[in-house]
Amino acid sequence: MAHFPFVHEGLLGDVCQSAIADYHVQSTPDEIMINNIRVWQPDPDGTGEGNYVTYTYRILRPLTAHFVKTSNQGNLAIFFTVTPVTETECLGWMGLAMNYGFDVPEADLKAFQDKLVAQDIPIVESQRPQLLPLDVQRECHFPSDKASLAYRRWLQQKGVTFGTI
Repeated sequence: MAHFPFVHEGLLGDVCQSAIADYHVQSTPDEIMINNIRVWQPDPDGTGEGNYVTYTYRILRPLTAHFVKTSNQGNLAIFFTVTPVTETECLGWMGLAMNYGFDVPEADLKAFQDKLVAQDIPIVESQRPQLLPLDVQRECHFPSDKASLAYRRWLQQKGVTFGTI
């Protein structure tokens, strides 16, 4: 979530409201649940209405996760899964559902999501090292990174080595 104000300025974030409040992370052998992530978003879903939203993420398997974004308008849920092609290339798959905005044309919702993904791709592709460091001492982290730190520890516990260093 910390990237929203900088990568998705004006849509999912606002640099003047970039602080990420503390949130809860719970890890079990089967999943990671991240909840109570509250952030301001100028246009959280392409409907043009700014709002505070709350995210709940669940990481179900390595490379598979979903989130529910709750706002005054309702819930938007996105399911993500990744198919590795090589250790540094993958295909991403995404499904979206929402219980509001029924008057918004599907093509507009898809265009909004495509715009967000297009903003994320150059950031992801520029990451160095390309393989995911599981040793958390290899990088500098901030309090807002506790979800990604939990994910790295979880991958280590599961013995995942493909695509990692």
